[in-house]
Amino acid sequence: MGVPVQNTYVYSLSFADDQVLLDNTTEIKYRISQTRKAISALNSILWHKNITKNRKLYIYETIIQNILV
Repeated sequence: MGVPVQNTYVYSLSFADDQVLLDNTTEIKYRISQTRKAISALNSILWHKNITKNRKLYIYETIIQNILV
């Protein structure tokens, strides 16, 4: 049974692999939040009509995918 901590649950795990899994989950959540911040910062550029699709795709590939992956 988990212990509630700020609307989440913390579980004690006995295997090292499970700890690595939790670390990876934390990293994934962090990368997703950073990607959302970058997208919101670039939102006006990505929706601008005078910027070509190729340029928008280039921005997406270099900035957004780089943060996410």
